[in-house]
Amino acid sequence: MLISLIQQTKNDYTNGKFVSFTPYETHIGFHLATFEEAINFNNYHEGIHLGFMMNIRKFV
Repeated sequence: MLISLIQQTKNDYTNGKFVSFTPYETHIGFHLATFEEAINFNNYHEGIHLGFMMNIRKFV
């Protein structure tokens, strides 16, 4: 699902389905004013999860 979800998001963005975005401030203080900023933050956020998973794997 990971790959198909990325492709669907790209298709939706290209087809203009994201017409409005409500600015949002994350609980750690990132202010997201645009959809593009939200996508970039999501990549950062998922990287944090990946880092935790890689560290947990060392203990298993």
